Parts: sequence; structure tokens; C-alpha cells
Amino acid sequence: MKKPPLDHYIELESADQHIFRAYVAAPLTPAKAALVILQEMDQRGLGHSADRTASAGSAAARPGVNAYVRAVAKSYANEGYLAIAPSTFSRGRSGRDYGYLYDEGQHKAHPRIVRPLQGLASPLVMLDIQAAIDFARTHADSGQVGVVGFCWGGLLAWRAACTLDHVAAAVCYYGGGMTSEEEQAHNTQCPVLTHMSQDNVWMSRASIAAFEAARQGLDGPQVEVHRYEASYGFDNPQRNASNKSAALLARQRTRQFLAQHLGA
Repeated sequence: MKKPPLDHYIELESADQHIFRAYVAAPLTPAKAALVILQEMDQRGLGHSADRTASAGSAAARPGVNAYVRAVAKSYANEGYLAIAPSTFSRGRSGRDYGYLYDEGQHKAHPRIVRPLQGLASPLVMLDIQAAIDFARTHADSGQVGVVGFCWGGLLAWRAACTLDHVAAAVCYYGGGMTSEEEQAHNTQCPVLTHMSQDNVWMSRASIAAFEAARQGLDGPQVEVHRYEASYGFDNPQRNASNKSAALLARQRTRQFLAQHLGA
């Protein structure tokens, strides 16, 4: 029986000296390559559970990553990758996880419950992702790093492929916003694989078609687009949108893509 991968939290420092937590799942054998896993925009509120027992700014009070993304990281570690998931919420308003059935309307009477990244500028988050990439490439035999993101993390993975250093490949699961006109105009610096849902949530069928058409008029590495007759968030078994067949097909395509471009 295969032993479970080693997993733990570490602390990283960004170029602007921001300190944040990152979850690491390591294989039991030398890592063939590394993956940075970027989590969804789940709903959180003020009052992170650790805040009650830890002083503000301490390691215990810094937010981590959700259970789903930790499971994704472990699954890739089981396949021989070093997987690191930076806390992309560390610059926002952290809080306890209300899960995927959170109803914002239900909590209007509680103004302290807010979206985690209210008022947060994405360029700062990209500094944190770069720090995770830099860490990852020094802990894998090949030095090759891929980025895999879901939902908002999918958008960040797209931006990483377009703007960050040392990204060998990127996989974007239904990256909400990446089919906008602004994002369509970006050139990628590495091959990209995208998994698009077709339920018209956060990305319309028309915007996906426009995204594909825009790629044909731009230079740069290949951007591979796959559409699924599934709901936005289909990979996450904890969500109502979960679609096992679509998730399995997307994971198979992702494995092949990463093996091809990370030399693993």
C-alpha cells in the first residue's frame, strides 16, 4: 500500500516582505517536478478560528488553504510532484470557512461576514504566487514548476502564465474572469491548458468562444481549451456543482499535459 505523502505548512516571504502561509505536500521519493496549487474564491468572514487564541500577525492567525485544495495537493504528491498551495487569502480579510453552501443573502444581518478579498489588489497576490514558485523550483529535481488553479485560482494561474517568472506550464480550471476582453489580449509565456464549464456562470459560452478566437490572432505558446457540459466548480466533490465524469476527464488531460511540459 502506498504511504501517504508528507504534508505541513511553511511560511514564505514575498518580494514586498509580506509573510504568508503555504501548504506543502511532498512525495516520499525525490520530487520529479513541482506544482503550485491555487485555491478557489470560497466565502469567509472575519474572526478566523485561530484569531481567538493567537495574536494578530502571528503564524497561527494567518489563514491557510481549504480542505479541497489540500486534498488536491496530496493527490499530486502521491503522483510524485512536490505540491505547494499558497494562502492567497493572506492579504485579505481572513476568517473561518463557511463552506460551499454559503448564502450571502442569509447573512446580510451580520455585516462582519464579508468576502475574503474585499478591496484586495490582485498584483499583490501575484507576488505571493511568485514566492511560492521560487520556493518550489528549488525543491524539485527538474526545477520545473507548473501552476494549477481553480475558480479565482484559475484566473490567477492564467495571469501567472502571462506575467510570472519560471512557470513551465499552467492549468486553469474554470478561471472566472479569464475570458474577459482584458485577459484575452494577454500573451502567455508558457503552454496553458484550460477546462471551461458551459453553464454560463462566471464565463459565458460566447466569452469562451471569443477567448478561443483571440488566441488564434496572438503569438506565443499553445493555449489548449476544453469545454465541459458541466457546472462551474465541477471538480470539487464538496460542491453541488460536482461532476465526477467531467472531473475525471479533466484530471486525465491535466496529467498528460503536465507530464509533457514538466518533463516528469
